[in-house]
Amino acid sequence: MKNLIVLSRSAPPEVCGMSDYCYNVALQLQTYYDKVELGVALLPMNLTQKGGPIIEHWETLLDRALSSNTPHDIMLNYTPTAYQSFGMPISLLKRLKRLKKENKSNRIYVLIHELWNNSIDLKIHHKILNSLYSISGKSILKMADDVAAFTADQKNLISTIKPGKEVHRSIIGTNIIPNECHMAFKHVRKPGQWVVFGLPHTRLWTIDKFKNILYDCHKSGFIHQLIAIGPIDTKYSQQELNIANTIFGKGVLIQTGPLFGNDITDYFLTSEVALVGQNADSLSKSGSFASLAAHGVPVVCEVPLTLVDPPGKYIIRPDELKHELKSGSISEKSQALYDWFWKNRSWEAIGKDFNSWMNP
Repeated sequence: MKNLIVLSRSAPPEVCGMSDYCYNVALQLQTYYDKVELGVALLPMNLTQKGGPIIEHWETLLDRALSSNTPHDIMLNYTPTAYQSFGMPISLLKRLKRLKKENKSNRIYVLIHELWNNSIDLKIHHKILNSLYSISGKSILKMADDVAAFTADQKNLISTIKPGKEVHRSIIGTNIIPNECHMAFKHVRKPGQWVVFGLPHTRLWTIDKFKNILYDCHKSGFIHQLIAIGPIDTKYSQQELNIANTIFGKGVLIQTGPLFGNDITDYFLTSEVALVGQNADSLSKSGSFASLAAHGVPVVCEVPLTLVDPPGKYIIRPDELKHELKSGSISEKSQALYDWFWKNRSWEAIGKDFNSWMNP
């Protein structure tokens, strides 16, 4: 076995989706390595080292690895500005090249969270920054022994940089889960309590997308409350309230503001339906969707029945919703989606997936 260094922008308790993901993956990969450490560009304030991987600045950990005879695997979690604000982390590139050169047993794995923007409509200063992102990103990808990404678009772009090399599809998890996985079906769901979860602009877009079915279901008596969970301090949250009042009248939309995990769980365990406005490709990268599936909430989303990951057959399409509610078959799909999550998207499952291609 080897040592593993996971590189990330930061770590908990810093609020950062990528950093949170990296920390949880590092925890799981401790099963497969002698030693796992987390190297970050930004050390979080109030850092407490209580179990789990040791967290230090990435330069410290890579320098230690360079002076060691022990083989190291490096798992670099990539976004264009994670390690340098202008997207050109020269010191990181130099250390990675030395690691590859000085010990042939050292391996570099790259997990793509975000890539540069290839749009031709960028303003001049954005084009300059984007060129830096592209140069450094391509250099990192070319050094990588293996690469993983979350979306099909990311995989397609990487394949043009590393032709003939398999790009693995990585899995999104969530930290918003029930305290015990079997809790989801021990709670009584409240008829007519629906939920929409996420940032204000996402919730607004979702409600607007489903406004016709929302109006119809409210008129038919299927909706009594729509719980909107997430921040409410932007213009989008006011627009969300305005459009909901137009659809339902006043008093149906309840905006909770940001909540802690246990409070979110309480709503998820009692809601009858959840609305998700994403498309099929982005759904696979959605932590919000994963958290709903983890709680067994019936999910309404416009995705094809043939979708494999996540399985479209367990997701309710808007035109099926009224029939599912009337027939009671909605609970069968939510149970199947819940089972799928715990088998395929739990942190333990994600750790096994990483190990399957990092240590085949």
